Amino acid sequence: QKDKPGHWKLWRGKLVSERFWDSLCEAERLVGQEVDSCVSEANVLEPGWSQVIFNQAVHLWRVQKQQVAEKKEVKKGKEKEKKEEAKAEKRKEVEAKLAEEQKAREEKLAAKAMEQLLREEELASTS
Repeated sequence: QKDKPGHWKLWRGKLVSERFWDSLCEAERLVGQEVDSCVSEANVLEPGWSQVIFNQAVHLWRVQKQQVAEKKEVKKGKEKEKKEEAKAEKRKEVEAKLAEEQKAREEKLAAKAMEQLLREEELASTS
């Protein structure tokens, strides 16, 4: 419905094909028939329901849409939490590896310092 005036202007200016315009009119006719059918069926099921059926349908659609959005948010939150946990785990592994490397460097430096002291002590005792 919202697009029809724009499409009509395009069709009038020969910017869209006759075939496209006919398909648009046919689709509008089919939708109109479906709406009329729903309204009459609603009155058969419950008299007077045709006045509120579309409002109820839109309300239910919005509720379902909100539920889907909430589920997506929950899923997104869980995925984000998993990613953060993985990052934290990786960070711990890197920190542990760095600490291990630092300890190895310190031990190596200590061993060199001890060798140096032993050499100096040996030189001092031989002199």
